[in-house]
Amino acid sequence: MPDSGQGRPVSSSVASYLTPPQLAEIYGVKPAKILAWISSGELAALNLAAPGTSRPRYRISPEAISQFERRRSAGPLPKQIRRRRPATIKDFV
Repeated sequence: MPDSGQGRPVSSSVASYLTPPQLAEIYGVKPAKILAWISSGELAALNLAAPGTSRPRYRISPEAISQFERRRSAGPLPKQIRRRRPATIKDFV
């Protein structure tokens, strides 16, 4: 079993969770953007901080990342309707 670096074992499922800075590096955005997506509910994350602490410790599961990417994936653009300008009649007197 992998070691957490603090002397306690980490299960393999928890080891695959990402922190906001790690996910930000993958996506090429700032960690604040990841935190904004978490705050808005767009990206699901677990808060592993102890109850009553003021600073959250978010971890993002691979399932939450895949759901987020599916919702955000680009599809074909809708066909744009070309609109003509209204004809203007100019009177030359």
